[in-house]
Amino acid sequence: MMGFERIVDLIADQTGVSREKVLELVRKKKEEMGGLVTDEGAALLVAVDLGVELRVGVRERVRIGELSDKMVFVPVVDGRVKSFLGVKRFEREGGGGSGTMASVIIFDGTGEVKLVLWGEHSRIVEKGQLRKGDIVRVVKGYVKRGLFGDLELHVGRFGRVVVNPPDVRVEEFPEVADELTPLSRLEPGIQDVTVEGDVVEVSPVTLFERSDGSKGRMAAARISDGERSVRVVFWDEQAVKGAQLRVGDRVRLVSGYTREGTSGDVEVHLAKAGRVEVVSRGEGAAERYTPVSQLRSGMSSVNVVVRVTAKTPLRTFTKPYDGSLGAVADIYVTDGTGWTRISLWDAHANLLSKINVGDLLRVRNAYTREDVFGLNLNAGRRAIIEVNPPDVPQDAVPPVKECVVKLRDLKPYMANISLDVKVKHVGEVRAFQRQDGAMSKMLTLVLEDETGENPAVAWGEAATKLEGIREGTKLRLNGCYSKLNAKGETEIHIGEGAGIEAKEE
Repeated sequence: MMGFERIVDLIADQTGVSREKVLELVRKKKEEMGGLVTDEGAALLVAVDLGVELRVGVRERVRIGELSDKMVFVPVVDGRVKSFLGVKRFEREGGGGSGTMASVIIFDGTGEVKLVLWGEHSRIVEKGQLRKGDIVRVVKGYVKRGLFGDLELHVGRFGRVVVNPPDVRVEEFPEVADELTPLSRLEPGIQDVTVEGDVVEVSPVTLFERSDGSKGRMAAARISDGERSVRVVFWDEQAVKGAQLRVGDRVRLVSGYTREGTSGDVEVHLAKAGRVEVVSRGEGAAERYTPVSQLRSGMSSVNVVVRVTAKTPLRTFTKPYDGSLGAVADIYVTDGTGWTRISLWDAHANLLSKINVGDLLRVRNAYTREDVFGLNLNAGRRAIIEVNPPDVPQDAVPPVKECVVKLRDLKPYMANISLDVKVKHVGEVRAFQRQDGAMSKMLTLVLEDETGENPAVAWGEAATKLEGIREGTKLRLNGCYSKLNAKGETEIHIGEGAGIEAKEE
């Protein structure tokens, strides 16, 4: 640090105050600080009080690696901003009103420390006036131990913060390395994060009005790194940059933060302190389709091209969160690598009447989920479904072949199966109402062959065809599928599109 005598001389020279008066001010400052500062520290405080600018050089500042919890007062510390830990609001005890604090990690090559900015000092973080990589100077800070015993540098009402001071030697401070976080490791609440991925979806800029009446801009995109995809929200000046991205671009998003989205998924947000870097431009990048055999639970923004092998009737239900009426229909599909079930939710369920067994489907922006019936693909409100799209050749997925199955070999969630069976028992026909108000029916049966027996359910037109059928009648069924019923039994489902050929003995 600058020597005590030198500081006293500079104060006297720049203020015109006598040297004796300066020494008296230093003595009073030490008393004011309870004797917890050195002579040099007290002299620096007097200089700050009198508006004397003392040039801070390499040997005159406290290095971060030199900080200790014995330093109740620290004259000057310079550091480069490494990351942001967020802004918090709190209520003071005893009805003292509310306050704010912001936490930042700074480093200088000798070490790093958590910098805690109280009150007005936190505004530079809130307003985006402090960015990753900036040099920040802390004047009249103090050191204390944090909750977990780590050293922290605090700046309160007696301190001062300077962003990128003009006399600092930037080359003395190491550069900030942007550490990439895999999308699979993201969780809500991360205050400073850098991610990279391929753009798979882009939305235009939208305008909105804040609660204070000011106008704002927002754009959204979705990026994927091959294992996971996440929604990215661009705010204000970043919104224009986000909307200019193209599907297929490789992008790096620097100094973002994460939140939980309305659907419960984690989102990356980019505001004023963030940065958008286009690593490479996509040139009409081919759309990526996931093979059915590679579907795993928890995937989002899934695109598939599949062929329909069976479908089930539309079901309605009451949504628990708002009491509104919802609808869902399941279809069974294959792409040649495996079989899966796609649940069509709400508006997509109305497509059921336009989808036939054997149709080719392109489904975009679906997500996977595992339920009691196993892994399935879900087409929610973000999904896009095309039936027999003209730009997808029909031979993209091989035609569905008939598969004649013996009942002993029947397993849950098989699709497009054919059966040669005999009716062992005919149950009751039950009516139910579809979402559109039309009435339909279902019929329960027990079917058998020489290898075993299984429960079965016929739906809609299939129930009408089989209503009144005699026990002992032989049936050839095509295009059926199987599920687990509530008793844990493998149940045969005969949908409206199933083929039924009956021959009485």
